[in-house]
Amino acid sequence: METIAVYWEPVIKTYGFQVKTGLALLRLRLSVEQAAEWSARIQEMESAGDDFLMIAGQTVDGGVLQLNLLFAQETAGSPRGGPVALSAGDINLSGQIESPVELICFHGPHYGDRYGIADAAFGVLVGHGIDILASGCTGASVYIVVPEHKALTAVGFLSAKFAAPHPDDGQI
Repeated sequence: METIAVYWEPVIKTYGFQVKTGLALLRLRLSVEQAAEWSARIQEMESAGDDFLMIAGQTVDGGVLQLNLLFAQETAGSPRGGPVALSAGDINLSGQIESPVELICFHGPHYGDRYGIADAAFGVLVGHGIDILASGCTGASVYIVVPEHKALTAVGFLSAKFAAPHPDDGQI
Protein backbone atom coordinates (compact mmCIF):
# COMPACT_ATOMS: atom_id res chain seq x y z
CA MET A 1 0.00 0.00 0.00
CA GLU A 2 1.31 3.43 -0.93
CA THR A 3 0.43 6.63 0.85
CA ILE A 4 0.69 9.94 -0.94
CA ALA A 5 0.31 13.17 0.98
CA VAL A 6 -0.47 16.39 -0.83
CA TYR A 7 -0.64 19.78 0.81
CA TRP A 8 -3.07 22.18 -0.77
CA GLU A 9 -4.82 25.33 0.29
CA PRO A 10 -6.98 27.51 -1.96
CA VAL A 11 -5.12 30.67 -0.97
CA ILE A 12 -1.56 30.23 0.32
CA LYS A 13 -0.62 32.22 3.40
CA THR A 14 2.20 34.75 3.16
CA TYR A 15 3.55 37.47 5.43
CA GLY A 16 3.17 40.01 2.63
CA PHE A 17 4.97 41.14 -0.51
CA GLN A 18 7.96 43.44 -0.79
CA VAL A 19 8.92 45.17 -4.04
CA LYS A 20 12.28 46.74 -4.81
CA THR A 21 12.78 48.81 -7.97
CA GLY A 22 15.75 50.40 -9.73
CA LEU A 23 17.79 47.20 -9.90
CA ALA A 24 20.16 45.62 -12.40
CA LEU A 25 20.44 41.91 -13.18
CA LEU A 26 23.89 40.68 -14.18
CA ARG A 27 24.04 37.28 -15.86
CA LEU A 28 27.40 35.50 -15.98
CA ARG A 29 28.22 32.16 -17.55
CA LEU A 30 31.32 30.39 -16.33
CA SER A 31 32.72 26.91 -16.05
CA VAL A 32 32.39 25.04 -12.80
CA GLU A 33 36.17 25.32 -12.43
CA GLN A 34 35.90 29.14 -12.46
CA ALA A 35 33.24 29.17 -9.74
CA ALA A 36 35.68 29.25 -6.81
CA GLU A 37 37.45 32.38 -8.10
CA TRP A 38 34.14 34.10 -8.76
CA SER A 39 32.81 33.06 -5.38
CA ALA A 40 35.59 35.06 -3.75
CA ARG A 41 34.86 38.06 -6.01
CA ILE A 42 31.14 37.93 -5.14
CA GLN A 43 31.97 37.86 -1.42
CA GLU A 44 34.14 40.95 -1.96
CA MET A 45 31.24 42.74 -3.68
CA GLU A 46 28.91 41.91 -0.80
CA SER A 47 31.46 42.95 1.83
CA ALA A 48 32.14 46.24 0.05
CA GLY A 49 28.48 47.20 0.39
CA ASP A 50 27.89 47.27 -3.35
CA ASP A 51 24.10 47.03 -2.86
CA PHE A 52 24.29 43.36 -3.79
CA LEU A 53 20.82 41.87 -3.19
CA MET A 54 20.64 38.34 -4.54
CA ILE A 55 22.47 35.57 -6.31
CA ALA A 56 20.89 32.56 -7.95
CA GLY A 57 22.73 29.97 -9.98
CA GLN A 58 21.98 27.01 -12.16
CA THR A 59 23.85 24.71 -14.46
CA VAL A 60 23.14 25.12 -18.15
CA ASP A 61 24.64 23.57 -21.25
CA GLY A 62 26.31 20.75 -19.27
CA GLY A 63 29.03 21.99 -16.96
CA VAL A 64 28.39 25.69 -17.48
CA LEU A 65 27.18 27.62 -14.47
CA GLN A 66 24.92 30.63 -14.99
CA LEU A 67 24.97 33.11 -12.14
CA ASN A 68 22.27 35.74 -11.84
CA LEU A 69 23.41 38.62 -9.61
CA LEU A 70 21.03 41.39 -8.57
CA PHE A 71 22.36 44.85 -7.64
CA ALA A 72 21.12 48.37 -7.18
CA GLN A 73 21.10 49.89 -10.66
CA GLU A 74 23.73 52.54 -9.83
CA THR A 75 26.16 49.87 -8.60
CA ALA A 76 25.95 47.88 -11.82
CA GLY A 77 27.31 50.84 -13.75
CA SER A 78 25.25 50.25 -16.90
CA PRO A 79 22.08 52.32 -16.98
CA ARG A 80 20.27 50.37 -19.68
CA GLY A 81 22.03 47.09 -19.99
CA GLY A 82 23.99 45.20 -22.55
CA PRO A 83 27.24 43.27 -22.64
CA VAL A 84 29.87 43.83 -19.96
CA ALA A 85 33.42 42.57 -19.46
CA LEU A 86 34.46 41.46 -15.99
CA SER A 87 37.49 39.90 -14.40
CA ALA A 88 38.36 38.13 -11.18
CA GLY A 89 42.00 37.22 -10.82
CA ASP A 90 43.12 35.69 -14.10
CA ILE A 91 39.59 34.92 -15.24
CA ASN A 92 37.96 37.29 -17.70
CA LEU A 93 34.31 36.84 -18.52
CA SER A 94 31.67 38.52 -20.51
CA GLY A 95 28.26 38.94 -19.04
CA GLN A 96 24.94 40.53 -19.80
CA ILE A 97 23.27 43.25 -17.75
CA GLU A 98 19.55 43.79 -17.87
CA SER A 99 18.54 47.05 -16.30
CA PRO A 100 16.34 48.33 -14.84
CA VAL A 101 14.54 45.37 -13.32
CA GLU A 102 12.42 44.87 -10.21
CA LEU A 103 12.38 42.34 -7.37
CA ILE A 104 9.37 40.80 -5.67
CA CYS A 105 10.02 38.86 -2.50
CA PHE A 106 7.69 37.21 -0.07
CA HIS A 107 7.90 34.85 2.86
CA GLY A 108 5.41 32.45 4.32
CA PRO A 109 4.86 29.94 7.08
CA HIS A 110 6.52 26.58 6.50
CA TYR A 111 7.30 27.18 2.81
CA GLY A 112 10.42 25.07 3.23
CA ASP A 113 8.29 22.12 4.36
CA ARG A 114 5.82 22.29 1.47
CA TYR A 115 6.44 21.74 -2.19
CA GLY A 116 4.46 23.58 -4.82
CA ILE A 117 4.93 27.13 -3.49
CA ALA A 118 7.26 28.19 -6.32
CA ASP A 119 5.08 26.43 -8.88
CA ALA A 120 2.01 28.30 -7.63
CA ALA A 121 3.79 31.67 -7.88
CA PHE A 122 5.45 31.01 -11.23
CA GLY A 123 2.26 29.54 -12.69
CA VAL A 124 0.26 32.65 -11.82
CA LEU A 125 2.84 34.98 -13.35
CA VAL A 126 3.45 32.98 -16.51
CA GLY A 127 -0.31 32.54 -16.92
CA HIS A 128 -0.67 36.33 -16.98
CA GLY A 129 2.25 36.90 -19.35
CA ILE A 130 4.72 38.26 -16.76
CA ASP A 131 8.31 37.37 -17.71
CA ILE A 132 10.38 35.87 -14.90
CA LEU A 133 13.97 36.97 -15.48
CA ALA A 134 15.46 35.16 -12.48
CA SER A 135 14.24 33.56 -9.29
CA GLY A 136 15.46 32.01 -6.11
CA CYS A 137 13.80 30.17 -3.28
CA THR A 138 15.29 29.50 0.11
CA GLY A 139 13.60 28.18 3.22
CA ALA A 140 10.45 30.24 3.67
CA SER A 141 11.33 32.89 1.06
CA VAL A 142 10.64 33.37 -2.65
CA TYR A 143 12.50 35.95 -4.78
CA ILE A 144 11.33 36.79 -8.31
CA VAL A 145 13.01 39.26 -10.70
CA VAL A 146 10.74 40.80 -13.33
CA PRO A 147 11.15 43.53 -15.97
CA GLU A 148 10.77 47.19 -15.04
CA HIS A 149 7.20 48.35 -14.32
CA LYS A 150 5.94 44.77 -13.86
CA ALA A 151 6.37 44.14 -10.12
CA LEU A 152 3.22 45.86 -8.90
CA THR A 153 1.13 44.20 -11.61
CA ALA A 154 2.70 40.85 -10.69
CA VAL A 155 1.92 41.38 -6.99
CA GLY A 156 -1.70 42.00 -7.96
CA PHE A 157 -1.83 38.64 -9.75
CA LEU A 158 0.03 36.89 -6.91
CA SER A 159 -2.43 38.31 -4.37
CA ALA A 160 -5.17 36.16 -5.87
CA LYS A 161 -3.15 33.03 -4.97
CA PHE A 162 -1.27 34.25 -1.87
CA ALA A 163 -2.93 36.09 1.02
CA ALA A 164 -1.20 38.35 3.52
CA PRO A 165 -2.66 38.74 7.01
CA HIS A 166 -4.42 42.00 7.72
CA PRO A 167 -3.19 43.92 10.78
CA ASP A 168 -6.63 43.86 12.40
CA ASP A 169 -7.43 40.16 12.02
CA GLY A 170 -4.99 39.04 14.74
CA GLN A 171 -3.08 36.60 12.49
CA ILE A 172 0.64 36.56 11.96
